[in-house]
Amino acid sequence: MANNKTIQALLLVAVFVVMAALVLVLNIFTAPLIEANAQGAELEPLYGVMPEASGFEKLELDGVPETVSSVWKENGGLGYVVRCATNKGFTGDYIELTVAITVDGKISGISLDSYPETKDFGQDTYPATFMGQDSTLAGTSIVAGVTYSSSAFRNAVADAFEALISNGLIKAGVKEPSQVISEMLPVVFKTAANPAGIAQISEFSSAVAGVKGAWKTNNGIGVAYWYENGDDYLVIFNSSLSYKVFDLESNDVTSSFDAAVAESLSSEAAGKMSKVASKDKRKVAKLVSEDSVLEQISVDGVFNSVATVFRADSASGTYYCFTCRPYGFSNETMVIYVVLDSNGLIYTFNADELIIEAEYFSAYTLEPTSYKAGFVGLGPSWSGDEAVISGATMTSQAVRCAIDDAFEAFGAVAGGNN
Repeated sequence: MANNKTIQALLLVAVFVVMAALVLVLNIFTAPLIEANAQGAELEPLYGVMPEASGFEKLELDGVPETVSSVWKENGGLGYVVRCATNKGFTGDYIELTVAITVDGKISGISLDSYPETKDFGQDTYPATFMGQDSTLAGTSIVAGVTYSSSAFRNAVADAFEALISNGLIKAGVKEPSQVISEMLPVVFKTAANPAGIAQISEFSSAVAGVKGAWKTNNGIGVAYWYENGDDYLVIFNSSLSYKVFDLESNDVTSSFDAAVAESLSSEAAGKMSKVASKDKRKVAKLVSEDSVLEQISVDGVFNSVATVFRADSASGTYYCFTCRPYGFSNETMVIYVVLDSNGLIYTFNADELIIEAEYFSAYTLEPTSYKAGFVGLGPSWSGDEAVISGATMTSQAVRCAIDDAFEAFGAVAGGNN
């Protein structure tokens, strides 16, 4: 009996040894195939934009933008392929793309690998407009009606260039002054920018000598000029006609700018502004105590969505009333009122309309009274989550923008005693 058990045990050991040997042999032959298949799947989109490539080497670079997933060098000297993913579109889901860039810094191939957005910006036609472009992307634009998604795509392509340029692999293209001005404008002049950082402006013809471009913001509370007199400048005005001047390096050169030119531009800009002070005063008067005495304050040095500011003095204390005009759904101007107490905390909040074109928002959740009350007592360190309206992203962003801008303006008009 003992001998039979010994034989059975030896047979089991033999079976396990044979199976292990078979698995080892199988791994020896299949592992390279599995690895090759995995590598092939990883390289497939690279060959899709650079089909003539002889092979690729993956690069480990420093300081690349967060949208850049990976960077590859083509083995034959044709250039580089950059894979990108951005969640800065309308839905917040990831748009994925692959860009081939030659050694002389031109796009030679581009593909849209994943597009989860609800509005089509031309999945075949729009990426094609990037072919042949250098890092300036001067020949490309944002698609009207699909600004968030097309802007996210364009910015991701710009990041692909930045990854290569910052690591010394290609040289940056040279931007014309007109492009520098247009890209700088929404950055230094938040009055003109929607929450995605895209300028909402209308061009007009200026009568001031030396002006090469003039724009008024679509919310009616700002004007900008491209002025040239040997050098190029961006001159911006807010609703109080406070102004700043920038050179093409984004340096603030207001103090050295010609005062006479500034006065001429200011006079013209005044006629382009919407006249909102009287209406705003009537509105904010209803948000403070009846015994309040309201005094309008100039918004000097503040270039955001704040249109008017009123100081309200009453028996119960001093309050600062900010009327903001950020851009909401479809880039429509919203009118939002933020009242802060003397400590810079929110006393009350209101809006003319929280959901613009409400028929598009059948799925949103909002109870206006509790929503507005939820802001009371908040200060500049608020998280921003309080502004979120389920199913209404653009409105939420506009509310958050208005409140942030009111806090910023408070620091300017009330000395920042918060």
